Amino acid sequence: MIIITGLQRTGTSLMMSMMNEAGFPVLGSKFPLNWEEKRTEKNKDLEFPQNPSETGFWEDMNIVDNGCNNVTMNINPENLKDHAAKIFFSGMIKTDLAYIDKVILCIRDCKSYTSSWEKVLSFNLKENNKKTEKYPYPIGTEFVCKYSILLKDYVKRKYKMIVIDYDQMLNDPEKICTNLKSFIGSGRFDLSKNLIDKKFNNHSNVSCSEKDEFAPGFFDFADNMHNSLKNGNISAQFLENINYWSRRCAEEINKINKELEN
Repeated sequence: MIIITGLQRTGTSLMMSMMNEAGFPVLGSKFPLNWEEKRTEKNKDLEFPQNPSETGFWEDMNIVDNGCNNVTMNINPENLKDHAAKIFFSGMIKTDLAYIDKVILCIRDCKSYTSSWEKVLSFNLKENNKKTEKYPYPIGTEFVCKYSILLKDYVKRKYKMIVIDYDQMLNDPEKICTNLKSFIGSGRFDLSKNLIDKKFNNHSNVSCSEKDEFAPGFFDFADNMHNSLKNGNISAQFLENINYWSRRCAEEINKINKELEN
C-alpha cells in the first residue's frame, strides 16, 4: 500500500484527497464518524478546524490508529499495492511490512502545528458544550515525542519514504505533485494539484518567544528537526538529538498529566 502518515493537522487529509483525485483507490470514507451530521443547523455557529467539503478526511477508523496487520485486515497485501491509506504514527508501528510499499510522510513546523491543534481542541470542547481550555502541553513537546516514535520505526524497518512539507505543498503544488509522481511512478497528479489552495494555510508564521519554551534551546531544535526532515537529512546526529529531546518532552508531558489528574 501507499501509506500517508503524519500527525493530525499536517496535511494528511489533503494528501489523501489528492491520492483519490490522482486515481488511486483509497481505504476509508470521505466523512467518517457521521461528520456530515455534525454540520447541522445547531452547529452552524461553530468554527470548524477545516472545511471538510473541500477535501474530506478519507479515513478507515479500523486502521488509522491501529495500522494494517493480521488483526485489522483480511485482505491479501498483494491486492492492495496500488491502494492509498491514511495511518497515523500510532498505527504505523503496528503495520506489518507486507502492507507497506511506499510511505508519504506529511510534516509541518511545530509552532504552526500546535496553533492548528489548539483550534481543534477548542472546537471539540465547544462541540461538547465545555469551557474552552488552553492546549495543556508546552509548544512542540507532544509533536517531538510523536515524530520520535515514527522515526525510530523508519530507521528500524527502512521502508521507502518521501517527506512532504505542508507549507511547500501549498506554495509550490506543481513541484510537490511532480515529486509525488516520480516517487510513486504513476497517478494523475496533474489533477491533484488543483485541490491545493493557499487558504488552507491559516496557521503559518506563528510567533513564539523564548518565554514559551519549556527548556532553553528547544525551539532551535524543533526548527532544525523540521528542516532536517524537509531536506531528508536523517543523520545519526539528528537521531541522537531527537532521542534526547523526546525524553525531555516525555518527562514534561508526564509531569503535566499528573498535575491534571490532581
